[in-house]
Amino acid sequence: MECLQKILVCMTLCSCLFCLSVGRSQNSPQEDYSAIQAAHDLYYDKKYSQALSAYLVLLEGPLQTNTKDLVRLNIGRCYGELGDDVNAIQFFRVLIDDKPDDSYATQAVYQIANLYAGRYQYGEASQICRKLAEKYPDTKTASIAGYLTAQYLYYGQKYDEAIECYRDYLNNYPSSPYRVSVIQALIRIYGIRREYGKAERLIQDQLAISSDDIRLLEQLADLYKSQGRRKEALELYQGVLKRNPGDTNLLEKLGELYAESGQQDLAIEQWAKIGSGSNQYYRYQKLGKIYLANQLYDRAIGAYKAALDLNPKYTSLYIQLANVYKIQGAVNKVVETHMKALNNVDIGASGRSEIITELSGIYQGDRRYGLLNDVVIRIQSVLQLDPQNAKMVLALAEIHFHLADYEASLDSFRRLRDLYPADQGQQLEKYAQILAREGSASAAQFYRAIAEFYPGSHLTRGARVKLAQIYQKSEKWEEAIAVLQQISTSDLSILLLLGKIYLHGLYDLGAAERIFQQLSTQRLVYNLQQKVNLLIAECYILRGRSVAAQSVLTPLADKYSEFQLRAQKLIGDSYLFNAEFDKAVGSYKKVLEISKSSSLSNDVLDLIVLIQSNGDFEKLPLKRYFEAVAATRRGEMGMAIQVCRGVIEEFSNASIVDDAWWLIAQIQVRQKAHGKAIESLRNIVNISQSLIVPEAQAKIADLYMLKNDSERARQNYASLIADYPDSVMANYARQQIDLLGKK
Repeated sequence: MECLQKILVCMTLCSCLFCLSVGRSQNSPQEDYSAIQAAHDLYYDKKYSQALSAYLVLLEGPLQTNTKDLVRLNIGRCYGELGDDVNAIQFFRVLIDDKPDDSYATQAVYQIANLYAGRYQYGEASQICRKLAEKYPDTKTASIAGYLTAQYLYYGQKYDEAIECYRDYLNNYPSSPYRVSVIQALIRIYGIRREYGKAERLIQDQLAISSDDIRLLEQLADLYKSQGRRKEALELYQGVLKRNPGDTNLLEKLGELYAESGQQDLAIEQWAKIGSGSNQYYRYQKLGKIYLANQLYDRAIGAYKAALDLNPKYTSLYIQLANVYKIQGAVNKVVETHMKALNNVDIGASGRSEIITELSGIYQGDRRYGLLNDVVIRIQSVLQLDPQNAKMVLALAEIHFHLADYEASLDSFRRLRDLYPADQGQQLEKYAQILAREGSASAAQFYRAIAEFYPGSHLTRGARVKLAQIYQKSEKWEEAIAVLQQISTSDLSILLLLGKIYLHGLYDLGAAERIFQQLSTQRLVYNLQQKVNLLIAECYILRGRSVAAQSVLTPLADKYSEFQLRAQKLIGDSYLFNAEFDKAVGSYKKVLEISKSSSLSNDVLDLIVLIQSNGDFEKLPLKRYFEAVAATRRGEMGMAIQVCRGVIEEFSNASIVDDAWWLIAQIQVRQKAHGKAIESLRNIVNISQSLIVPEAQAKIADLYMLKNDSERARQNYASLIADYPDSVMANYARQQIDLLGKK
């Protein structure tokens, strides 16, 4: 994977130089080369927010085709670096869709897949590559996408599928530059699966073509070693080593083979050769690992110390040395080693957090925290003597973070800002991301701190977006809007998010419509335009303009794309809110024909069941109920409650009555009228035949929690468990009771 990344980076750099040199010789269009270079400089300086703005401005001006494609590619990369995957994918898609046989398209394919692979979502990465290969056969896009499909299946350990894909690739692209990589991957898979015969046949077939290929000979030796064929492996290793005497991997493998054969002296003799020659710190590190693996602890310590003398800023060496001390039970030496690392390793080094993690994991439970408190005291002692030591200030922030003392941690990060302005919030962001992944509410504190401490940083925009999303998830709509308004209103993706919050969060239909109409007048990339169209159609539906909505939605529903499912569902909604229930069911069933596994599929199934189970009173109560739902979505809460109460009073025996009470309760919760909401929900509980009674009971208990009445909350959770012991909500109630017991 690393090799592939390097290849693609080189391709991009070459493209960049080509655009700037060749492009100058052409008369039309006339480009601003200084502006292009300035944007590139910002990008390669990792000032992604500034680079993005510069590229977007360039995209509006006259650009030659190659330059324009490079700009689009780098816009996508900027969005990716800023955590805006949606916009990143949009720009990459444009490159692929426009010219799937172009080199920029192949880079875009890799970038899209890597957004998922970077989060170890190999299944998603391989899936999107497979779809691209199928969509654009006989193109460069198909070639790279086919290779990446197999690679990500391999990384995801789906070996059967990976083998099939690799074989197909070899057949379809016999002259591909990735052919060697594919063959080696196949050999590795066969080895992992212990299909040694297949692996050996493949190697021998390749050796028949290239008998002097050292890599193949080494792989064959590895294969023999795996099978216990030590004599054959030894001969091959020795033969290859003669041709490449400085290869540390071969020296290691040969030493291991001697060790396995009980020839310890010969093993040490081979390993000792690793410590000579160039790149000595790396060789000593390698030697340390070997000695450690073979329980030669004193030799391992000596090797790691020798490596640290040569490279005192290399994080892994400290961790590995500390690990030897840990095995020996020398805890003080472990702590001393980590302290030395924190004082020597640069602030920007990614391994610092690993040092802290290792340090915090020496002991478990209460003893661990005792140890960390001791480390805090040690760091503070260092800072008393050297208060300007930014590395130790960062260490203090990190230790406090692991102690879950977030206020103290942020105080140290504030101090770090003054001592080390070059950081620009990277360290803060790392810990904000950890908290966000854990679903911790404290993530908001850290993202706020990034924007507060480093207002001019390229990370600030991304931090505000993340903060807004956290507020959005916790339904703190006003806070989300306040944060987003701090970001430039010229940022179309922010405007879109604002509109969504007004539409789906605050139920301010007027404000949402104004934003979407404003967006529709802009020059938007295709995907963004379609998202805006879908949202405008949703607004039309809530206004009762079903025909206008359908005119927007039908072209999208009739065409296979990522928008088809949503468009078809909204067509169903347009019929639903117009009380054309049979047509609504028909449209929802089309959604299920397209996909039965999406979240939208679950939504339409629920709606189909709701419609089909509420046919009483000629569906008049159902009609009024959806009038109330539409009123709610328009922000007309009083009207919605009035319509629901009318349904309850006029059609007290109707099936939809429990849903009407539920909608009333939802509105009351939004209005923070928790006592009234509890009363409304109790009306559902009193309807014994209602299927949503367990949910109503759970919600009542939750509301008592919000009212800080833990005793009544516990009582209602217990009643739910007693009355509906086998329901899903009963499991939820048990979890909540456990949490209450811990408070």
